[in-house]
Amino acid sequence: MIRAFVSVLVLTLAAQAASAQNAPWLTTYKEAALIAQKEGKPVIIRAGRLACGNCQQLEKALRPRPEINSILTSKFVCLKVDIDKPPGDVTKFMDQIKGSTLPFVAYVTPDGKFISGTSGARHADMFKADLEGVLQNALLKADPDAEKKLVKIAAQAEKDAQENKIAAVIKAARDADAIRGFSDSKDKVKALLDKVLE
Repeated sequence: MIRAFVSVLVLTLAAQAASAQNAPWLTTYKEAALIAQKEGKPVIIRAGRLACGNCQQLEKALRPRPEINSILTSKFVCLKVDIDKPPGDVTKFMDQIKGSTLPFVAYVTPDGKFISGTSGARHADMFKADLEGVLQNALLKADPDAEKKLVKIAAQAEKDAQENKIAAVIKAARDADAIRGFSDSKDKVKALLDKVLE
């Protein structure tokens, strides 16, 4: 039973890793917001146009970078819109970005609060730094009570991993994933899961 579960989990993780190569970009904020609320992930909104050189440059810079697409796929809900026909619910975020050069990139909490934004060309390393910086924002962190639970889960998962209790580490990863917000303890549990599944 446990072997079958572990096999399914390994296949699921492999599928997620494969899909991380190309992050899926939604086209409506309503859909992105629903997914963000459900999964507790921030929304990244890229607004540009087809004829924009900076927009095309960013697109080309991201394609060969699996580490960026992995962050986008696992930590964000991605939305791409045409700046000439932005949905009304996206305009309020674009208006908060300082700058006038495309592309505009806005970062929004799962409950619709503006975190930050950028305007203009971003090479891949800058874009990755932007993503990592957003994930450190206090608006996205697990609340203090949740963080206490995550610390306990991570400590127990570490002991279970040392004792090769795979099922217990899998359960810890599920429990940690069910808690909203980003946390170093949550990342630690995920790393422990990856390690025991190798």
